[in-house]
Amino acid sequence: MNLEEILTKVGLDEKEAKIYIALLDLGSEKVHEIAKKAGVKRPTAYVVLEQLYAKNFVIKTYHQRRAYYSAEKPDIILRSLKEKEDLLGQALPLFHARMASSKIKPKIRIYEGRSGIEKVYDEIYESPTVCFFGSIRYLSEELSGSASKLRRIIKSENIHVRDLITEDPKDLEFAYAAAGHGYEGRVVPKEFDLYIDGAIYGDQVAILAIKKELFAVIIESKEVADTFRSLFELAWKMSMPLEQFKKSQKD
Repeated sequence: MNLEEILTKVGLDEKEAKIYIALLDLGSEKVHEIAKKAGVKRPTAYVVLEQLYAKNFVIKTYHQRRAYYSAEKPDIILRSLKEKEDLLGQALPLFHARMASSKIKPKIRIYEGRSGIEKVYDEIYESPTVCFFGSIRYLSEELSGSASKLRRIIKSENIHVRDLITEDPKDLEFAYAAAGHGYEGRVVPKEFDLYIDGAIYGDQVAILAIKKELFAVIIESKEVADTFRSLFELAWKMSMPLEQFKKSQKD
């Protein structure tokens, strides 16, 4: 992962990332030199620099009435982000209380694109227990890191997963690698096929299309989650435990 990708992951857009990286190379410079280095138009560079200044990613100074910009030190940015994270963490009870008291609560959420899918997976991973049903054989190349990320989380024992998978080699490879204290897998009968990924966690059900048209739908409803959970339990009883399936393939 290069610097530009890392910066977009922490909240900068593409132009902001390009200009910040240009500042790392240039030091303190005028807008037109920064624009030239970053490969953007001067008016755009000025707007983006002011955005970065508001986010505390750049320092602005004046010399002979001309503005000069330089990159803020990365460790200072990291400290600022941590302080904001701590502040948000302290305020979480207030946010939850406000959500609980709201008369209008969201019941269905829709996410699109790679970033949307990644947000849904991150939300799922925060749950202590998850029932997965689906297949990763259609996992888009854009989401190739999601499977390894889930394995890492499972191995850290922060989450307990029960997973219904198909006999597809990609599904089995993932399940064998994840198997352990935090993961239980079962293989559905051949007559059943799974084309998406899905998860039941808490009072929520997530349906994720992960092949080409990347989108996810989260349904927040105890009744819906409990119904899906009952169907999951039925399918679980009909499916073969992973170790038993592995032994059957050797025989």
